[in-house]
Amino acid sequence: MRYASSLAVLAAMIMAGCGSSSGGDSVSTPPVTIPPPDLAIVSGNSMQVLQVAYLTASSSGDMVGLVTNTGISADPGGVSKVPLPGQLSKTMTAAISNVPIGPETLPCDVSGSITVSGNLSNPLTLSAGDTINIDADNCNDGLGEVTDGLINSTVSAFTGDITSGLYDMTMRMVITSFQVTTPEDVLLSNGDVTVMLDTMTPLAVATSVRGDAMTTSSNASLETLYSYLTSQTLDTGVSPSPYTMNASGTLDSSQLGGVVDYSMPEMFRGFDSDYPSSGEMLATGAGGATVRLIVLDSVNIRIELDSDGMPPAEETIDTTWVAFTS
Repeated sequence: MRYASSLAVLAAMIMAGCGSSSGGDSVSTPPVTIPPPDLAIVSGNSMQVLQVAYLTASSSGDMVGLVTNTGISADPGGVSKVPLPGQLSKTMTAAISNVPIGPETLPCDVSGSITVSGNLSNPLTLSAGDTINIDADNCNDGLGEVTDGLINSTVSAFTGDITSGLYDMTMRMVITSFQVTTPEDVLLSNGDVTVMLDTMTPLAVATSVRGDAMTTSSNASLETLYSYLTSQTLDTGVSPSPYTMNASGTLDSSQLGGVVDYSMPEMFRGFDSDYPSSGEMLATGAGGATVRLIVLDSVNIRIELDSDGMPPAEETIDTTWVAFTS
């Protein structure tokens, strides 16, 4: 599961679209029941379990791009700052110059439209309770993607200065039937995500995403994350630039045919675009069965399978990051 292909579009709509100029209520989500792990983890699927869990955790962290391009994007080979999509000619400063916001419908470059609404307490800043809502109607900006669906955002907390780029912000979003269509795939997302973004220290970024549930379907698979949390840091003021990633949650994946819990007993740490050089990731299935990824260095990893939930591990595989992520 990859969210990255849709994030640039979402960020573009929120940042470029919010420059329009009334109300919008925050949207609540129903209580979520978290399913218990029921997938039997055995020798035949243990590697795939870790691969899907690792990619899902990395991809969920990319959802910080829903708020702004100053976050972190997690790739198989490390992390980097979220790139600025070429069509973004406006910044969040434009969004906070209009009180209230809309509703106003803006045409997309090729076809379709985006309707922006919401309400801000004060001009030139953000405050707890502010809302920004995006309704995309088959929006085609000529970038190879067509977007359709709703994003309702509510600011939970904000300190700092948007105009300087130094701020600490928490924003909750409810994503409803949000579809991104490309020539290769159709991605459909529903759920909630709370994004924390801290850029108060120049050249350093700290982000986290968490939520009760997020479901994403594609042509190939269907994944739902429950009670998920992914946090990341990146300090580009140091060379080489150190990064960290920590993640936990419950994953129900059609690729696996069942539910597993995942966590990082030891957070991943690495530098620049290298793979993590230290850390551990653990996936737990039915009956307490586990498969563990142990980072040996930025090239090599070890996989340990404990299919009966009773240490020691019955199977150990030494492999490389490149082979694992291929």
